Amino acid sequence: MRFTPVSPDRLARAIADRVATGRSVVVGIDGDPAIGAGELADRVAEAVRAGGRQVIRADLSDWWRPASVRLEYGHEDVDSLLDAWVDVGALDRELLVPLREGRPIRVRNWDALADRAFREAAVDVAPTAVLVLAGAFLGRVVPDADLTVQLQVKESTLRRLLPGDRGWWLEGHRLDREQRSLSGDPVGPDRMVVSYDHPAAPAIGDALPIG
Repeated sequence: MRFTPVSPDRLARAIADRVATGRSVVVGIDGDPAIGAGELADRVAEAVRAGGRQVIRADLSDWWRPASVRLEYGHEDVDSLLDAWVDVGALDRELLVPLREGRPIRVRNWDALADRAFREAAVDVAPTAVLVLAGAFLGRVVPDADLTVQLQVKESTLRRLLPGDRGWWLEGHRLDREQRSLSGDPVGPDRMVVSYDHPAAPAIGDALPIG
């Protein structure tokens, strides 16, 4: 795949330009927090908001299961990390489905640091609201996002940036990358790949018109 270098602001605008109009939209920024996925999601949210749309910014880590469930099989269980840490049922029930139906949503569910539920009221959304959701392994959890932006980095970059207590996530990222490669993981209207080893100088995969 060929990549076209762009500035961080142009990348955010390019993603925002891909957001469909006339209905609610889910944009997923699929990348580890350590590489700056959340910061990119913030930029995208700003770019979409500048176009006059209501934007909801959410993070996948706020939909993790309680620690007792996440760590049931040990503190470094890669299979659980990939497929069991996120409360998909709650995410669908409280955020994704209500968003698409124009009903009040909950933006956060579980405070992983305090290991307890967030105490927040539901918020109203416009029928054309845009949800920008960021997190590691997001494509596995929200496979039907209207647009998924896959942040692609070298293993050496992840090894350098992952905090010490999450160094074991490196194996999770490696396995996720291998499984996506085996499945073909095509780039198309609902998916784009961004080379993101250097957030200040990202590059967009050739399937996305730069225009």
